[in-house]
Amino acid sequence: MSEITLLRTNTRDKNYQNLASDFAAIEPPLFMALRATQLEILEPEVIDAEVQEFDLNKFKNDRLEIFPTGNHPSAFIQQRDGIEKLSRELEKRDNKVKVWDTLPFFDIHNVAAWEKFPIEKYRAHNWHCWGGYPRSPYGVVASSYSCPYNCDFCCIKTYYGKYVERPINSVLYDIERLVSKFGVVNIKFLDELFFYKPERVKELCENIISKGFKLNLWAYARVDTIEVSLLPLLKQAGFRWLCIGVESGNEEIRRKTLKGNFTNRKIHNVVNSIRDNGIYINSNYIIGFDDDSFETVRETIDLAVELNTEYANFYSMMAYPGSLLYKKAIENGWGLPTTWSGYSQYSYDCYPLRTKYLTSEQVLMFRDRAFMEYYTDPEYLSMMRKFGEDTLQDIEFMTSIKLKRKLLGE
Repeated sequence: MSEITLLRTNTRDKNYQNLASDFAAIEPPLFMALRATQLEILEPEVIDAEVQEFDLNKFKNDRLEIFPTGNHPSAFIQQRDGIEKLSRELEKRDNKVKVWDTLPFFDIHNVAAWEKFPIEKYRAHNWHCWGGYPRSPYGVVASSYSCPYNCDFCCIKTYYGKYVERPINSVLYDIERLVSKFGVVNIKFLDELFFYKPERVKELCENIISKGFKLNLWAYARVDTIEVSLLPLLKQAGFRWLCIGVESGNEEIRRKTLKGNFTNRKIHNVVNSIRDNGIYINSNYIIGFDDDSFETVRETIDLAVELNTEYANFYSMMAYPGSLLYKKAIENGWGLPTTWSGYSQYSYDCYPLRTKYLTSEQVLMFRDRAFMEYYTDPEYLSMMRKFGEDTLQDIEFMTSIKLKRKLLGE
């Protein structure tokens, strides 16, 4: 019997409310799988409570580890309520519990121990599989760790450390293993910024194409790092989706928050180029920057509607622990969540950061309204008919779910 257990706790229902059962992805915990490889000589037991049963009363191992599992660090922050409750219970029983606040060192050549996980139980986001792809199984691959940028609202580097790139051969081996051994087609590139160095993107895509893989891939990119000439190669390699950070519709806000000096016209041009190459777009927006007002929030929503991308994420600004923005919020006495789940975008007790001109309540209200306005827009729904009636029904079902918000008195 193993002497150590690696665990991911399950806080999905609390963090996603009614979106948990059908819409949110269940992402394979990459760093947990890498830790299992690292501890291979100890033959660790692995339990992912998001897809497996975990009975605390039957837990017998002396040593337990819980740490960021492969999602964005913000997801780990949101899980802390469940983690701390579990830790207290186990410590009463004299179990040794280690909760990692940062990632342990990993050799960039390490291969994840996916054979210890029920890969068939993981599922992609609903949008990732629009157009007829089954959502399971689902895999994740990383070609780099951390991020080369330093946005003040981000806590990436606090958890992941400095930006480091993995060898292309290691990345290809990870993909080949997911495909051949586990039958995975849907794959997320975990990189915080996949499309950063065009020469690396080109080399990786050419190698994926040479392997003959038939994949449904998605990855993150910035408007100012996308090399348009490489888009046909991405499409051929299986990248059906790119997730781009637009963040704000106000150009001055983007400049001040280190998101780059790209104009709204540049955003339109890049979106059109991606679309012209047959790649779908998931665009990200944040409501609640320090200078956000009624007018700038309206600019952001209007730009999102104009771009009319196949999917759009609307987030409220959070001062995540570990970010420069968190330190600023503490120094200025701004209101912060009183629970870990309060940092979750979709939770009942979600508590976003206020701005110079908007209260936390207004930020959250505008975020929720933006989501509904976008996904019920007639032009958007008309455009989405290209995916078929099943996708339109999926969107209709999604907008029928009303998130309850404590902050809004619901």
